[in-house]
Amino acid sequence: MQHDTSTLVALAVALAAVSLGTFGTPLVAQEVAATIGAPPIFGRIADAKIMSADRVVVVDEQDQRIWYLDGRGRTVATAGRRGAGPGEFLLTERLVRMDDSTLGVVDRRNARLTMVRVRRDTILTTGSVRITPFVEDACRLGNTMYLAFPDVATGDMVTTAGIDGTITGHLGRIDAGVGPPLLREAYLRAAIGCLPGRNLVVAASHFFPTVRAFDLAGRQLWTAELPAFRQIKIEATEKGGRRFTYRPDGNSGTERVFPVAGDTLAVVTQIAWPGAAGDTATIIGVRYLLDASTGRVLGHTEGPERLLDVWGATEVVMVEDPEPAVILRRR
Repeated sequence: MQHDTSTLVALAVALAAVSLGTFGTPLVAQEVAATIGAPPIFGRIADAKIMSADRVVVVDEQDQRIWYLDGRGRTVATAGRRGAGPGEFLLTERLVRMDDSTLGVVDRRNARLTMVRVRRDTILTTGSVRITPFVEDACRLGNTMYLAFPDVATGDMVTTAGIDGTITGHLGRIDAGVGPPLLREAYLRAAIGCLPGRNLVVAASHFFPTVRAFDLAGRQLWTAELPAFRQIKIEATEKGGRRFTYRPDGNSGTERVFPVAGDTLAVVTQIAWPGAAGDTATIIGVRYLLDASTGRVLGHTEGPERLLDVWGATEVVMVEDPEPAVILRRR
């Protein structure tokens, strides 16, 4: 079945008119009609967010397209394309849940957070705000955004900002040592997640097994160490840089943090074995479950799937063999 393109564009503009002004600078609404049921061909899946029990939004970092899929993995609609104009993207790496129908797309190369809204079987861009190009992850609590931006000058892991992108402060100060800036940046780099029920911001170090929880005043409430984390050796070089020494048994990196259910949160890492030049790296996913009130590690599992998001009783995972794909299913 084909969409009526003219009808969809008119609907996109109408919906954008309702939402403009909610999040930053208005954009011309962009919506690309797609044939429902056509299977997506992904280049590199960067992130995914569940919108309902049978709808998921997926961002493809390779072709810079936003895919809206049904519960069987079929295309419902798409938005975005490569570029620097309205509704276009250059480096999409993360999706941020802004509300029940709106996601923010972190576009580091364009240095902006672009909002995409889903409505029935359409997806469209509705606005954007300027952000630092160094943001690698983000989450939202109330009217504050928490940005994973390692601030070497202050030793903070998280930068706080308003919904309009204006920087308001910092959070998550730790001792990052006294080495060169690039080495200290490695200690501050983290995946972060917001836990609305507890008003917590959890920062999990990317290169190290440490997970920290902070309240909204910046006080550290607990620290946890992830077991079986295969830590890369990072050293300062004589010229002020940093050197990575990789392990032959795999190298861990933390990718995501998000609430699961009740007082439980998930920390998702991956283990990679870099192959020879020109070869594809072997990657497996690891999911840790932690008690959000104490940081106690409740358990962890390893497998070929990588957990991307949890929404109620539904989860979405990514697989890469034989081709990149997402699977939406009940937990």
